[in-house]
Amino acid sequence: MVKNRTDDFNVGKEIKHFLQDRTPSGLNTERIKIFYITCLALCFFLTGSTFFTIFIKSSSSNNIIYQKDSCYRPTIFDRNGVILAQSILAFDFAIQPNKVENINTISKKLKSILPSVDLSKLDVNKKFVYIKRNVDIEVYTKIKSAIGHFKGVQLIPVKKRIYPIKSVEHIIGTADDCSGKTKLEYKLNPFFEKEKNDAFLTIDSRIQRSLNNQLESAIRKFKAKGAFAIIMDVKTNEIIALVSNYENSHYRIEPIDGRFELGSVLKVFNTACALATDSVTVDEVFDIPKSYKIGKFTVKDAGRHKHDELSVKDIFKFSSNVGSIKIAEKMGIQNQKKCFEKLGIIGKQNFVSSIKLVRSGEPKEWSKNKSLSISYGYGLSINPITMLVAFNATINGGLLIQPSLLKNRSVDKSERILLPHISSQILQILHDATGQGGTASRVKVLDISIGAKTGTANKFKDGKYNSKSVYTSILVVLPIQQPQYSMLIVLDEPQTVKGVVPSRLSYYNVVPTAHNILEEIIPLLDIYKMMEE
Repeated sequence: MVKNRTDDFNVGKEIKHFLQDRTPSGLNTERIKIFYITCLALCFFLTGSTFFTIFIKSSSSNNIIYQKDSCYRPTIFDRNGVILAQSILAFDFAIQPNKVENINTISKKLKSILPSVDLSKLDVNKKFVYIKRNVDIEVYTKIKSAIGHFKGVQLIPVKKRIYPIKSVEHIIGTADDCSGKTKLEYKLNPFFEKEKNDAFLTIDSRIQRSLNNQLESAIRKFKAKGAFAIIMDVKTNEIIALVSNYENSHYRIEPIDGRFELGSVLKVFNTACALATDSVTVDEVFDIPKSYKIGKFTVKDAGRHKHDELSVKDIFKFSSNVGSIKIAEKMGIQNQKKCFEKLGIIGKQNFVSSIKLVRSGEPKEWSKNKSLSISYGYGLSINPITMLVAFNATINGGLLIQPSLLKNRSVDKSERILLPHISSQILQILHDATGQGGTASRVKVLDISIGAKTGTANKFKDGKYNSKSVYTSILVVLPIQQPQYSMLIVLDEPQTVKGVVPSRLSYYNVVPTAHNILEEIIPLLDIYKMMEE
């Protein structure tokens, strides 16, 4: 059939060459043009007529209307080749009431196939009515066999986008026949337009499923508004799992589209910067007063220690707000700001596989009060992926690496921003925070050395910080000896539960959530095997 069409077009070319090669010099040029145009038009007419006869007329006689495939939406896979999104053939079942001659017979035959469909109230004067859209091949076959031969019944082939893995639906989003409309489907449009090929994500659907299920459980248990989490490979910054679990969030993926003040998890960066600038040492001791005044705010510690003095590593272990302020004071405003810039937290637009991340909401002026507030986690809202990338740089030997959501993509050259010995020190104090008395002690998993830093941050609402509306968060690295994976988990407005959860502090909600997640995913990540090697 294609061959015939090609041959028709060749006829026009042959006529042109014939006239060019054999035209006497005195022949009227206008006549030649008219003859050529007439012949070419005839060829197009014959080709079009043939196409209409073969595809449209024969199709109509079989009650199937074929539509030209004007676009193609590639398939999305996970890192192991599991299908996450795919366009498949489906059918729209329609009826032309004004052409149907025996609606009662059609209705009876259809009842066993589509019990919910009632044709008795069909307006017989209408020309076209959709009865059921996007029916699959199995239902299509049954309909065609039962009533496909009746006049006025139409089965129209269409493309249907399916999402087989439920745990990725909330980040994959939606697409129509040609383009993505929401979330990753939408954000991958430029990739598909450029590459015109299937996409293999770095996501592991097994890890994704476990992470999603555990977050759903935590949302129910702690009556949280929502939750999100990211798991990354520390050495490549490939995103292994990405969950954004919020009801009625049709367009946003919080780790990509959001930015948050997450509290004490920022102490990782304040401490790393102080060590990197030689402002402090891990064993240096600071006086810790009961409170510290910053402008109109009085800052206190959460009460997990009763020490008048703390070393830098213990300031971190007990998550002392006042101690972090003391470290920032000694480091100085400019050292802190420049180091945050090096970490990619502020000052530039960040991306994940060409997908733009929301920029940090940095202060207009990096004043002394702002610097001190940032030291313990307030005054700077950060995009979650940006935060985890910066965290990885503090634990992987000091390398800042472009994050990726697409497998086997070229990675920009990594940049060393911290010396390896700084990473070693950060890993040790992260590990200490999971020890006895540490704010992350409940995260520990048997036989695996883990490092972690927790955070609890009051939300800024109606012009003030509200202690009853909080984000609780945790940064995790494992295993400590050979860092391979990192994780950020955030619960949005977890509540106290009488007799079960006495406080909104991260220690009581996001920390045990992280423990449950780790217990489930560690076997899938082959951590034990890696440690044996």
